[in-house]
Amino acid sequence: MKKKLVIIFGIILAVSAVLFLTIKPTTEFNEQEFEQNIKEITSNTKIIDANENHNQAIDVAEYAYSKNIYPGKILINFDTHSDAFINWNVLNHETEISNWINEYFAKFPEVEELYWVMPKEEALNLNLRLLFADNDYKNLENNPVLYGNSLKKLNLLKFIFTPLTKQAYTQEFLIDPDTGMMNELVSNEDYKKLKIPFDTSNTKLKKIKIITCTEETLPDFDGKEVFLSIDADYISNSGFDTAANFINKKNKKEAKLALFNMIKTIKDKNIRPQVINLTLSPQYLPEELHQTVIDFFDKIFEVSKKSDALNSYKRQIDPYRVKEYERFLKNQILYFLE
Repeated sequence: MKKKLVIIFGIILAVSAVLFLTIKPTTEFNEQEFEQNIKEITSNTKIIDANENHNQAIDVAEYAYSKNIYPGKILINFDTHSDAFINWNVLNHETEISNWINEYFAKFPEVEELYWVMPKEEALNLNLRLLFADNDYKNLENNPVLYGNSLKKLNLLKFIFTPLTKQAYTQEFLIDPDTGMMNELVSNEDYKKLKIPFDTSNTKLKKIKIITCTEETLPDFDGKEVFLSIDADYISNSGFDTAANFINKKNKKEAKLALFNMIKTIKDKNIRPQVINLTLSPQYLPEELHQTVIDFFDKIFEVSKKSDALNSYKRQIDPYRVKEYERFLKNQILYFLE
């Protein structure tokens, strides 16, 4: 039995390596192409905002609506995190950076789809593939963060051998616009079996789609109105408070190339948003890359000839999360001093 497991694990690692090597992003940074791509992407853009915390994307959307600018039915979010919760009355609490997607779906009735674009390094990580393919039904009472499959049973091996870099994963959910509570769309009988107090006969419930993908499996959006949101931790992640402590650290050159490739993908996929949200997420982005990302934001404003839309925000980061981050940094310092 042990020998079989070792062989299976070895095959998985070999396939992972092949998949990783077959993805060949651009390895040279071309400033002229970078600027031209930004110019094309922002050709239809009316509002751009750069902010610190990702829940401030809601402030940006509210501002757009106040100006009679409607972001569209589709939200595209480049992010290491899903920023969504399952089975939780999110709106009964203050919207956080970890659950702003719930409020976005609940608050803006025309929004129907979320494309969560995760980094390929995250999509190809074996531990995270197993976590993504697992389901949350045993943990629903604890209101888990959405990470991949929530209720349905998946063929684990099929999912491992067909990662998100090869095929996007689509789920349908129901969300209560009064509470922001979201659960995967299954039958009433399934909800009863799982002992979830989620009444699907509630006429207020809104059906939504979440498509989890990578740049490789992001579809074409030609002619579609979208709200584009970019979280800088998509480029490089410190590992603070992320799934399975996932860390994806890049040096400045690698980060700059990742930004270049992301912008090229957005241009090639014909994403022409009316509204763009740019979030620094300083707790999740390695400190040495903060200026690199700020320079990137500035370049978008410069090329698009747009000004930063908002100067102040209603939504801030939870002080508890700040304390957790400070504790994380302290432990990191102690670790390196030992």
